[in-house]
Amino acid sequence: MHADFEFMATKDGPILVGSSAPRLAELLNQLEGHLVRAGSATHLLNPGLSGQRIRNQLAASGLSAPDELIVWFGWHDGRVLDDPRSFDVIPNFPIASLSEAIERHEEFTSEFPGLDPRDENDWGIPRGWLSLTQTNYGTAVHCLGEPSASPQVRVATPFFYEEDGHRAVSLCTLVAWWIVGLGGGGYVRREPRFEYDGWWDVDRARLHPLQVESLFA
Repeated sequence: MHADFEFMATKDGPILVGSSAPRLAELLNQLEGHLVRAGSATHLLNPGLSGQRIRNQLAASGLSAPDELIVWFGWHDGRVLDDPRSFDVIPNFPIASLSEAIERHEEFTSEFPGLDPRDENDWGIPRGWLSLTQTNYGTAVHCLGEPSASPQVRVATPFFYEEDGHRAVSLCTLVAWWIVGLGGGGYVRREPRFEYDGWWDVDRARLHPLQVESLFA
C-alpha cells in the first residue's frame, strides 16, 4: 500500500488527508507518470485550459468552480475523440472535456427545468453536479459549494443520494486511489481482445481497499 496516503472518513465518504487544489496538481503529475510507465496513450489527452476560461464556462451554466476543477481541467481538457485508444487513458474513466461536461449538464437542466438542485433527474445526476466522464453513470463533482472547499465526488447511479457507497470527497482521493492501483499492479494495460473491450485488466485485490469499499473500483 502507498505509505504516503492517509485517508479519513467523513459523512460524505473518505477523503485523502491534506487534500487541496495544490495537492491535486502534484498528484495528477504523479498519475501521468504512472500512466506513461503502464503504456497508456497519454499523448491522446487534450491540453489543459486556463483557469479563467474554466470559471467563465462553469459560471455561464450556473455552477461555481471548485478550485480542484480548475486544476483538473487545467491538467487536461478531456481526450482526443477520434482515436479509440483515448477512451481508457485513465483506467475505466472515459475522461470528458469541459465543453462535453457542460453540454451534458445543460441538457439535463433544460430537460428538467423545475428540479431543485438536490432532486434527481431520470439519468441519476442531479442539478449542481458536473459529470467528468463520457458515460451517464460516470463520476460527478458537486459544483455548488465554496470554491476552496474539497468537493464531493460521486459515481452517478439511479439512486444517487440514497445508495450506500459511490461517494468520496476531493478529486485528490480519486487520483490517489488510481496511483495506488497503478503502482501496485491493480491496473495493467493491455490490448483489447475484441471490439468495445477495455484497455485495462483490473485486480481489485491490488486496489486500495477504501476504493473498493466505496464502489469506485
